[in-house]
Amino acid sequence: MGTFTKTLVTIDNQYNYQNASLIISGNYFVDGTTSAFKSVMGSVFSVDTELQQGEFIGTFNGSMIEDKMSYSISQMTKEKSDLVWEAIREIEPYILGEQNKQ
Repeated sequence: MGTFTKTLVTIDNQYNYQNASLIISGNYFVDGTTSAFKSVMGSVFSVDTELQQGEFIGTFNGSMIEDKMSYSISQMTKEKSDLVWEAIREIEPYILGEQNKQ
């Protein structure tokens, strides 16, 4: 008979972020045992005139590589990409701070 070993417990956290230009909804994952950050993903939308979710702009994914965050962002205009990077800079402290909560 074979051996079954659970090697990692991952906690899925959902988040929402909004500023004057963007609404982002996504998930980030942390190790359930150590609370170490694993990865983040987000779906990005514009903010419409009623401050609600507008048109879809794109997505991003990020993970830790050699103790630094590395991201991939879907194709979008430079102007929209600049807005997404600004939002990522604001989101990062919250998701990376998760590993310091225990």
